[in-house]
Amino acid sequence: MKHLLHSLPMRARVFAALLVCLLLAGQAQAAATPGRQQARLYAYNIASTLLMYYNPRYDNRDQKVQAQYRGDLTMLQGWLQNNPDPEASKMVAEMASQIRELEKQTDEVAHLRPVWLNRILELQARLDEHLDAADKGKSGFEQQLAQLEIHLAMQNLGYQVTTFGSVAFYPLGGRADMMEELDRLISAELDALSAHTGTLSIRAADALDKVQSRYRFIRPRLVGHRDDWVPNLVARYCQDMLELTATLAM
Repeated sequence: MKHLLHSLPMRARVFAALLVCLLLAGQAQAAATPGRQQARLYAYNIASTLLMYYNPRYDNRDQKVQAQYRGDLTMLQGWLQNNPDPEASKMVAEMASQIRELEKQTDEVAHLRPVWLNRILELQARLDEHLDAADKGKSGFEQQLAQLEIHLAMQNLGYQVTTFGSVAFYPLGGRADMMEELDRLISAELDALSAHTGTLSIRAADALDKVQSRYRFIRPRLVGHRDDWVPNLVARYCQDMLELTATLAM
């Protein structure tokens, strides 16, 4: 390659070098750009963290919590800039608009916040269906891992919805037993992923073991008799497990 470049005129060599740089930059950008799976997780995080922030039963008005959903919204909007999708862009723009309106509401009208939250939750569910329909082609371990990640994020959302108390849960057809159903799905997906342990690297096998351990710890809070609501703890464990699953996909 070096000999070929030296045989070219200077102007051609400069052009060829620039072309190679552009190609490498494009490949690097493509590798760094999150896929639809991550976009779906951004949207779930936005919805879950909004509910945690505005939960009327807990004092969660921490600027760090607000920064989380605002940051995920920025990441989702940035993803759409790199992955143009008119239908998804329209839904995300409407979500952003509803969030701005929600943030304008004072505590004097706190009882009306579910109006905006339900709109956001419905938009998130529609966006998730749209992105899911466009994100096909996975199989085997990759598919099982992707399903686990979405169901973990969905379970966190279901918990935040239940804890909030006056908003709707749209995924899974809005079924009343969504927490039990999600536990069944997640448990089955963890078992399926465990079947691949022998083919995983030491690092990946350790990450999977940690996901299973964390889920065993938090599971009693999610299903069955639930009196002691812990929205922040559930959100933290969900995020922790998702960070671990991200290492499995690398």
